[in-house]
Amino acid sequence: MPGTTRTWHGNEWQRHVMRLLKLRYAIADFQEIPDRHRGDYGIEGFSRDGRAYQCYSPTEPLTTNARYEAQRDKMSADIKKFVDNQDALTKVLGTTAISRWVFAVPTFDSGPLVQHGEKKAAEVRALRRSYVAPDFCIAIVTEEDFEPERARLLRLGLDQVALQAKPIDPAASASWATAHSPLLAVLTTKLSRLPGGATTSGPLQHRLIGHYLQGQEVLDMLKAEHAELFEVALRTKAGRESFLETHCLITPDSPQKLLAATLQEFKRELMRFEVMTEQMAEALAYEAVADWLMRCPLDFPQEA
Repeated sequence: MPGTTRTWHGNEWQRHVMRLLKLRYAIADFQEIPDRHRGDYGIEGFSRDGRAYQCYSPTEPLTTNARYEAQRDKMSADIKKFVDNQDALTKVLGTTAISRWVFAVPTFDSGPLVQHGEKKAAEVRALRRSYVAPDFCIAIVTEEDFEPERARLLRLGLDQVALQAKPIDPAASASWATAHSPLLAVLTTKLSRLPGGATTSGPLQHRLIGHYLQGQEVLDMLKAEHAELFEVALRTKAGRESFLETHCLITPDSPQKLLAATLQEFKRELMRFEVMTEQMAEALAYEAVADWLMRCPLDFPQEA
């Protein structure tokens, strides 16, 4: 399914696409069209190479068919504005003839939407508007078509990556625990040292395994979609881990306090990278703590 895993609200998607376009084009080669004052001509911006851009993000979650219907209706409505506002657009576009009307959406998963775009493009060509090029067509794009610009936004700290793992699946956690019994034994021993460990270690153990699997899923998504941020997350974790074992040997903190402090400190380290949302940082912090508990960099001092 081309597109992103992030849910966009209101005008947030439009602002995001405008940022991407302003990074793609040189200054003065892209013109945004604010709709606050006599705007809304069926385009939200255009480039001097003959591309007009319109953004749309329906309220999710939607089925594929419901998303198609919403996108189809929005495309039809905006193309109508594009041809009905002939006088205004002639003045706005000047010498620029639009050859591509680009429909930018967060998620694109419908072949019939392409067919609908071809139908609407033929209707526009037939009208022979002065600001429409003879080879006019409609293209549908997502954030994936702006990968270089997306990477620049992240490096500049102007955008955040928001990836959300699925809820913890008890069956998946149990299956993982069965396949990794040596790691589970280490985790069980450490959790038994927590205050009330005899009664709380079992539920906490299952929760930590679930958080570990969630964090692993986030890391997999980062690796696939945002390789630079994936490397940052790994380096940050490795840097913290290199000092963690020594810290555990010299700290006077109780096991419970040490566990809570490790979680919060690592989360704060991740949050220094402004492109990462708090939810992602928390998921990665819990993944790291569970991993460290099972592999031994994080340990609790035993009382004499």
